[in-house]
Parts: sequence; C-alpha cells; structure tokens
Amino acid sequence: MDKNNINSSKEEIARELEILRQRMTELETLIEHNKKLSNIFSSLKDLVFVLDKEGRFSEFYVPSEELYLPSEEFINKKLSEVMPPNVYELFSKAFEKNKNGEIDEYEYALNIDGKEQWYSAKQSPLFTEGRFSGAVVIIRNTTRQKQLLKQIKESEERYRALVDLEGKVGEAVVMMQDSEKIEGLQTFVSDEWSRITGYSKEELLGMSFFNLLSPKDRKASLDRHRKKLNGANIPDHFQMSIIRKDGTLVPIELTSAFSTYQGKRVNVAYISDITERKQVEKELKVSREELRGLAGYLESVREEERRKIARNIHDELGQTLAGLKIDLSWLAKGLSKEQKSLVQKTESMAKVIDMTIQTVKKIAVELRPGVLDDLGISAAIEWQVGEFEKLTKIKCEFSSNPKDIILDQERSIAIFRIFQEILTNIIRHANANLVKISLEESKGSIILKVFDNGKGIDKEQIADPKAFGIIGIKERVRPYKGNISFSGGPGEGTTVEVSIPRVG
Repeated sequence: MDKNNINSSKEEIARELEILRQRMTELETLIEHNKKLSNIFSSLKDLVFVLDKEGRFSEFYVPSEELYLPSEEFINKKLSEVMPPNVYELFSKAFEKNKNGEIDEYEYALNIDGKEQWYSAKQSPLFTEGRFSGAVVIIRNTTRQKQLLKQIKESEERYRALVDLEGKVGEAVVMMQDSEKIEGLQTFVSDEWSRITGYSKEELLGMSFFNLLSPKDRKASLDRHRKKLNGANIPDHFQMSIIRKDGTLVPIELTSAFSTYQGKRVNVAYISDITERKQVEKELKVSREELRGLAGYLESVREEERRKIARNIHDELGQTLAGLKIDLSWLAKGLSKEQKSLVQKTESMAKVIDMTIQTVKKIAVELRPGVLDDLGISAAIEWQVGEFEKLTKIKCEFSSNPKDIILDQERSIAIFRIFQEILTNIIRHANANLVKISLEESKGSIILKVFDNGKGIDKEQIADPKAFGIIGIKERVRPYKGNISFSGGPGEGTTVEVSIPRVG
C-alpha cells in the first residue's frame, strides 16, 4: 500500500473516531437527562407506572403504599397478571389506544383492605424512533375527593366536615355562588387556595373565581359554569391556568360539583397545583423530540457512511480487482500451449475476478446508487423502477414532471428511501402485476405517487403499530413537515401519495 493510501486510511479512521466521540457525548447527555427526569418523577405525589410494548410493568414511582399489592409485585408482570378484571379491561383498552398514539383517561375503583379506593388515570403512549415502545400511566387517588363531594351533597354538616378536612386532602377548596352582580363569587376559600394564588383570604372572598383564570381559559370555564347551573351534564375534570397575584401563570386541575348551601346553588371546586406534573410532561415531550432528532441525525450519518463505503468499495476494491485482472492477463500471455492446466486455471481465475467485479458494483449501488448523487431524484427513481421491474417481472410505468427535478440532497435521499420502502411493501404484501409511479413538482412541493393493482390495504393495516415499513415512511416525512396518505381497499389496489415541501 503506498503512502497516499496509508494517509487516506488514517484520515478515515480519524473521522470515524470523531464520529464515535460525538455519539458518546450525546449518549452521556441523554443519561444525565434521564437522571433528571427520574428525580422529577420521585417528587410527585401521583403514582407513575411505565409499561413496555408488551404491556409489562417495567418501572414505577410509588410515593405511598396505596396499592392493593406490594409495588414490587408489579415489575415484569403483564397487566392481566396483576390487575383485577374490571381494571385490566380499562388498562388494556387504553393500551390499544396508546399503540395508535392516543392518550386515554379513565377512573376505576379497588377494594383495598375492605375499603373502596377510587383512582383517576391518565395513560400516554411512548414512542422510540417512531416505534411504539410502551406507555406511561399517571395515577391519582381520588377517593378523598369522591368522599368529600358526597358529603357536600348529603347535608350542610357534611360540607362543614369537608372544610375541616381540606388540609388533609392536600387540595385547595373553593366555594362559589352567583350573586346579582358577580358570577362565580368566592364565598369560601381554603388556605391552600390562598397559597396557590398568592392572594390573602380576605382578597379572594368577594372576588369572582373566573377573574383569576387566564384569558384563554376564562370564557370556556364560565360557559361550563352557566350550563351546569341550567342542569347540563358536563364532565367536571378540567385543566386550566390561573394568574397569581405576582403575575405568574400557574396550571391547575379542577374537579367541581354543584350542591345546595343555605338554600342556594353552590359550586364546590377541588383544585390542585399541577405545575410539577406539567413540567414532567414537558420534559417527556422534549425527551421524545430529542430522541426523534437523534434518530434523524443517526439516519443522516448512516446515509453518509453508505455513500463513503460505496465510493471506497467501487473505487479502491474495484481498481484493485481490475489491476489483478490485468496482471493475470499478462501472466496468461506468458504461458505456452503445452502448459494447458495453467492456461485453464488463469481463464477460470479471470472469470472469478469478473464475477467479483460485478458483485462489487452491485453492492456499491445497493448501498448508495451513484445516479442519485450524479443525476438527481428523477433519474434515480427511474433507475430503481428498472431494477424493480427486472427483479420482480412486475410491469411498471413511470412519469416525471418536469423530467428533471432539481432537489437538495437531504430531500432527494428521503424521497428515494421512501420509494424503496414502498416497493418493498409491494413485493411483500400486494401481489400486484402493475405498478404506476409518478413524480411531480406542484405548488412548491415534490409529490411522489405510487399505485399498485394488488389486493389493497385497509385502515387496520395502516394503523397497525407493527407496520414498521409504514412507520418508517412517516418518520422520514416528518422532519420536512410533509404529508403521506394511503388509499384503496380490497379489489381497488393501493395508492401511496407522499408530499414534501421543497423548502421549510
């Protein structure tokens, strides 16, 4: 190997080491971020369970032993193994929604030591690199709220008992009545409500509750209040924000019930400061975005590595094989006819070298088609269509408008890989004998449309969390704020349309 090749190899190794160092730095950052999330979780009063994609309990944060089983009994167990039938049904329905990216909320009751305990749960999905990886369940014991609401409805004495208990409940209690001039007049407030708002009790009494709400929440909350007064059945579990006396915004969660006090309708609200919970949700959202960004970065690194490897294989290994073939040809010319076995051996070796050269070219093209970098996305898709047609014997029709579409490298790679995934799905699932492909530029977007006359696709297949090909296509479109749609059905074939803005 000459000095130039040695220097080139050293530079390549140095670049690879730098990439590895950067990845280690990113990993350390993520580990530190996860430690921070763990500390936040441990400060919550709510129960937090983390389920893996199979529905097993993988992690938990339990601030108090209010479970019907010891907390360690849950780890690595499936829902069906530890949850009573009535609760398992709610958990499993929510888990199916989570697989489709939906959040679900529900209530349930458990009999613990002969006592009925009520819980409200919020179950949210977790995705890793665009794939469903489990769910997080935040559970709050609402037994005391339920009990106190029941006490209010029964009698004035029960209401007085509620006032005495508010410090133990850990939530603010606010009593509102409508007067001739003020809607939602606060006629009773607890110490906790004074702490949350920053106002003294004297300042709060006589003030409308709705004047404390942020402008974006005020109208909707007042409308619900009026409808309830008129007997409408409206859910009583809401999140909103208030403006403290110092001007800061505080997120709250409110549960309310109407009762009667001194012959007048009264709205009793139980309010929690959910600042910590919102912070956790924000951290989780940021974490998911960071993971998604990291996935995109790794994909770009992978593409660049493919390009480099393909170039090195084609140039260096290809040239080496070509040189070897020349040397072998020179050697063969020096053999006499009497050396028949050696002549045959050199001819056989030459054929092997030719086959190896073709294999090298094929590997390089599969890693990164040179036509994509040299001639652009239109030519690359046309080439891939030809390769697909030769491989599968499926008839293909391709059109591009304009004929040559000029597009940046990142979007070209994204569209090309999406197209390859669509073709892979056609081979695996469609059972088609005709594929029509169009690539066009319209209203500032590049639109790829692929139709096959196969057996079609239904909504369940599109929404299937195990349909990793579809998930991968969606994830490739997401960074460019593009759109993807699937249409068709049994007997109609399938049409996939992908639209990616040229800029943005």
